[in-house]
Amino acid sequence: MDNTAIRQVYKKLNKQGYDHQFIKSYVLPSWWDEEIATTKAGFAEFISYISKNLGIQYESLKNLEQGIQYLNNNSFQYKKTTAHSEDELEIAKHLAIQVAKTADKTLSTLYSGIPTSASELRQILLSRSIEFIDFKCLIDYAWEVGIPVIHLNKFPKKSKKMDAVAIYSKNRPAIVLSNNRNHPSWHLFNLAHEIGHIALGHLNKNEIIFDPKINRNSKDSLEIEANQFAVELLTGNSKTRFYSKQFLKGENLAMEASKYAVNEKIDPGFIVLNYAYHIKNYGIGNNALHFISSPRSAQEIVKAKLRSELKNENVNEEEWDYFLRLTGLED
Repeated sequence: MDNTAIRQVYKKLNKQGYDHQFIKSYVLPSWWDEEIATTKAGFAEFISYISKNLGIQYESLKNLEQGIQYLNNNSFQYKKTTAHSEDELEIAKHLAIQVAKTADKTLSTLYSGIPTSASELRQILLSRSIEFIDFKCLIDYAWEVGIPVIHLNKFPKKSKKMDAVAIYSKNRPAIVLSNNRNHPSWHLFNLAHEIGHIALGHLNKNEIIFDPKINRNSKDSLEIEANQFAVELLTGNSKTRFYSKQFLKGENLAMEASKYAVNEKIDPGFIVLNYAYHIKNYGIGNNALHFISSPRSAQEIVKAKLRSELKNENVNEEEWDYFLRLTGLED
């Protein structure tokens, strides 16, 4: 068997949006040698790995005359909250589903539910003798109630990414983040927003809410409710808006935010970014964050929790290896 069939599969995947390097680096096993696929049995194995890891129907991948069909198309109801077309988001959606399903299978903690009131949840968290609700606090709480939070950072070159996704697979909801900004405060609102979707019952079993870009001015009713939940959870008031009579930037903005944070029990990074959002200048917010220290990046916080909570159980070695590579845990 020559390489023609292999090249045709890669061509078909590339047309769908999966570049050759992504397939070789992340989808096929780390030990894979392309020579294996030159035999009939090896070619079947080649198709099988791609099919399982990308959630693509085996026959639709093997049959080069047939269009690609996803296994999850009928099993997950899709709730999209922006104007992006579903085709644009297809790859990111299916990668998020795959990592969420693996996390679901390997996590032993049962999902215990979340209070539907943002105020109630805020009081529960602040009763733990913390200064304010920050990114790590929310990460810890999500895992405590059985909601894995995953950072997905490996995508094909041309695929659209997302700020966040909330998915309810077989046994539990999961949250998948993919924004690569380092400071945890950039991710705090997004995480609180997804927790809001779950708490407010926006997500049923076998559903996915896809937020390519979380928009605080969205007219979508689910987004409005999740935004309000997030702001109330983080500040105590769903209408909180930070402003100043004087124009603040850089170190002065960070200093004022840090002072206010102590008294009001609000993450100073959230204050900075909320202020920046309302003056329509995120550059100022990003500058100010340089003066608000964080011992670890958002990605490091998520990865540390993943390592401590998930074990290689109930999944085979190849599925676990794929999960590690997509989430950056292998790095």
